[in-house]
Amino acid sequence: MSTLWHVRVAESSAGTVTLRVHATHPDAGALPSTKLFAFRLLADTAMDRLTRELGEQAYDDTALMTRKAQEVVGSVRITQLQNYPFDEDAAKHHVEEALRARGLSPQDEAWTSEFGLAWNALWHDADQVPSATMTIELADPTWASRAQPGREWDTAAY
Repeated sequence: MSTLWHVRVAESSAGTVTLRVHATHPDAGALPSTKLFAFRLLADTAMDRLTRELGEQAYDDTALMTRKAQEVVGSVRITQLQNYPFDEDAAKHHVEEALRARGLSPQDEAWTSEFGLAWNALWHDADQVPSATMTIELADPTWASRAQPGREWDTAAY
């Protein structure tokens, strides 16, 4: 499964985790504001605990994860949205214009590979892709223990 999001813990206390989340792939879509998505992000930091409490296949069991999310997550708030809604066509056009400014043409042999490199670079620049701050208020604050400020990871959570 492709990585969809890059996550960085901005703040963490006993009952609240604040994450900075940005898309890393065009298939990410809009940032979900659901308890399930928030719990999956927290579970990414504690897979051993998730496995111990819910079993080996828990992460992929949407019904099970949804029930657990209701127990663990009190609320989710999304703020500081950037580049929403994301205009993929405009972003592609911008990449193409940058390639043309470098003297490349769609007829050039290198166009496809250079476009791929530039498109990939765009998705690794948090200032250009959809991003937001997610604040998770926890009903079970023990799930915040591994979400230490500065911790970063990539995820395919949905």
